[in-house]
Amino acid sequence: MTSESATPEQFTFRRAVEADRPFIHKMNEETDTWGDPDREFSETFDEDTVFYVDGWTEGQGGVIVEENGEAIGAAWLLDSSADNHGYGYVSEEYPEVAIAMAPGNTGKGLGTKLMQAVLDQAKADGKPGVSLCVVFGNDRAKHVYEKIGYVDKGVDEAEHAHVMLYTFD
Repeated sequence: MTSESATPEQFTFRRAVEADRPFIHKMNEETDTWGDPDREFSETFDEDTVFYVDGWTEGQGGVIVEENGEAIGAAWLLDSSADNHGYGYVSEEYPEVAIAMAPGNTGKGLGTKLMQAVLDQAKADGKPGVSLCVVFGNDRAKHVYEKIGYVDKGVDEAEHAHVMLYTFD
């Protein structure tokens, strides 16, 4: 995976490995609180962590973005089934992506580059596309995903979220 940024030495994108699990856990917390340190975790946070963090393996894929060697963002892919899936589930053939940037690192365009890097990885790994979930009210993220090419596949009223899909065809 190549580095992409205005300063090549500053930002690097690399495949996530098992040793990144604690950082992925921190990024999962960011997805639940939208980066607001004063926001309490959702009622389903512990249950969600089982799928989104404990259920992740490096073989499923993922990308870490680093600034000068320090992890500042992660996008990780999760395989699922009809019986065991996250909020962005479409079907077993499409892994779901979870993505987050560490506080102070949003608004730099890195999230978009991180998403593109994980899409490139999923395509190289033979996946037909990637799904995700955007909770109601996170209009900024939904707009970014639409610009990248994700299509809104419908609303999950129970989870108060949009399910979106990116396909490689």
